[in-house]
Amino acid sequence: EEEDGKIEEEAEEEEEEMIKEDKREQETEAVSKTSLSKKEREAIAEAAKTELPYTFKAPESLKELLDLLDDHSYDRQLIIIHRIRKCHHPSLADGNKKKLEDLFSILLEYFGKLANQSPVSMAMIDGLTIHLYELAQQSPSPAADSVQTVLNNKYHKFDSVCQRKGRAVYPAMDTLLLFKLVSVIFPTSDFRHSVVTPTMLFMAQILTKCPVTCARDIACGLFVCTLFLQYVSLSKRFVPEVINYLGGLLSLAVKKQSAKDLQVIPPFKRTGAESSLLVLQDQEGLKSVSMKPLCLEYLSKNPTVDPDTDDFRLCATHATIQLVNKFANMYSNLPAFLEIFSPIRDLLAKHLVLDVYPQEAQDARSQFLQLTEDRSSQGTYSPLQYERLKPKPLKLYEPKFDEDYNPERKMKGSRKHKEKERLGKMHKRELKGAVREIRKDAQFLARHQLKEQMDRDAERKRKVKEIMHHLSSQEGECKQIARKKHKIA
Repeated sequence: EEEDGKIEEEAEEEEEEMIKEDKREQETEAVSKTSLSKKEREAIAEAAKTELPYTFKAPESLKELLDLLDDHSYDRQLIIIHRIRKCHHPSLADGNKKKLEDLFSILLEYFGKLANQSPVSMAMIDGLTIHLYELAQQSPSPAADSVQTVLNNKYHKFDSVCQRKGRAVYPAMDTLLLFKLVSVIFPTSDFRHSVVTPTMLFMAQILTKCPVTCARDIACGLFVCTLFLQYVSLSKRFVPEVINYLGGLLSLAVKKQSAKDLQVIPPFKRTGAESSLLVLQDQEGLKSVSMKPLCLEYLSKNPTVDPDTDDFRLCATHATIQLVNKFANMYSNLPAFLEIFSPIRDLLAKHLVLDVYPQEAQDARSQFLQLTEDRSSQGTYSPLQYERLKPKPLKLYEPKFDEDYNPERKMKGSRKHKEKERLGKMHKRELKGAVREIRKDAQFLARHQLKEQMDRDAERKRKVKEIMHHLSSQEGECKQIARKKHKIA
């Protein structure tokens, strides 16, 4: 009881202290309000007007979302999207889950719209990707259906151009960034996935069907190859389109004089202006150039950066060799490693001269050649042989004698053997009974058929006798009539 009394006293003291603190805060606020000037109050009022509301209506279309986000910076747009999600959390109302599923589809459209802008705001793209990822975790199936719909529309446009012209152009920035978004939202290591698998097939078609005609095509192809590396980094799935494409890109850096015996796989060509897109124009002072990753501006159809420079050619060639190294390290355990990378090895060792390139590119080539040399030194393949089986032991025909044998006693055996004997005897007994019943049925049917036949024969004989009797009586009457006529005559 004393402890309870102490606790109550402490609680009352805490309440009194809290009340005193509230009074002090109210007094300080009142003093600050009175001390503010007119300009400061107007500035506070203007800030209150521009402040974002905490509740927003869930948009039902992209137009409604654009109306909400219009005239706002990208940071405030992300805040608005965050508040829309919070206001319509599934735990607050029954229909909120459907609204958030629709919001995912609308944000996916907005993602494509932002990706096609020039220049692309990667800060907004990254912030929007976070919202799309979290919405996809809340509703995985509707999110997968929405992404599938967008992919199908883009692939049908791409495939229609391929069927009409036999080739296609590299897709726009929104499609390329959509491939990246798929790798962020969905698992890429599954053997088969409803979204990732069609995406990988689409990217493989791009590398196979799209010819390289300009610097943007090279940047797009390298971007797709990099995405493939991210997709298969865990599963280590073999993608032959990437290996062929990287070999074709390296062939673009080979001069025509040393490309006589070079084998090129479509969509690349050995002749034409497109066959030397990565050949350096000015080879002086290139060793001091610092290798940088290619920027996303090169993926745009209207880039703000000039791609027709030796810096771009150096960076693209270096990026290609780096990708070749990464894929070679990933596929180093494949049995056909040497056969897969032998065209690229021959190209780097015999045709492509990197003496004027920076040291980083030369080191990357040396690393790849060293890896292939190490694998080739491990030995050749062993020839195919039949599987070696254990020799079967010879059967021994020595008789096995039982000294305690008694013919009247049942033989010992396992339960399975006894059960088999019991079932065998039962089968024989049932078979004999069935044969006996069949024989009785056959005899009964034979007697019945014989009786029916005898009855039919007796009936026939009786009818024959009646007919003969009737005929004989008619013949007698005819003879009497004939005798009477003779007497009268």
